[in-house]
Amino acid sequence: MRPRELTIEKLQEKVKDNQFTILERLQNPNYVLIRFTECGHEKQLPIASIKRNTVARCSDCNESRFKEEAQSKGLVLLDKIDTGKSSDVDYRRYMQKCGHERILKLCDVRKNGGGRCYQCVDDENQLLVENSENSLFKYIGKLKGLNGKSTLLVKCKIATMNLQCNLLI
Repeated sequence: MRPRELTIEKLQEKVKDNQFTILERLQNPNYVLIRFTECGHEKQLPIASIKRNTVARCSDCNESRFKEEAQSKGLVLLDKIDTGKSSDVDYRRYMQKCGHERILKLCDVRKNGGGRCYQCVDDENQLLVENSENSLFKYIGKLKGLNGKSTLLVKCKIATMNLQCNLLI
């Protein structure tokens, strides 16, 4: 059946567990306006989603839940990362307890609160190298990796061994 041929009543029959009510057809014949039963939020939805039964939950309520989960882990959810790739739907930008921002996956927030802040770890390692009296190394900089982790660049202080090496700390 074509979308125009489906009546609202026939579409409503396909709705699983009365998750939502179809209010009206929109000007675009492939979309309808729905109201979620549990929360009352309204949303435009493609008819194809109803036919395939792929409507899970209200996206507004999901975002509220994600904010609460982040707060429980000491993070502040800033915004959703929209790259246009379907593989990136779970990425959000968060502010960590220390004030640094970081892009995390939802599962990482749920599992361990996003772990330690990479920027703070880098700063701590830099101070360790700079303030160590017995250190054979001198701090010369950081090299950021694509994954957000850094490599600490240090220079060996031994005169006969004037070499530069990367220490992964």
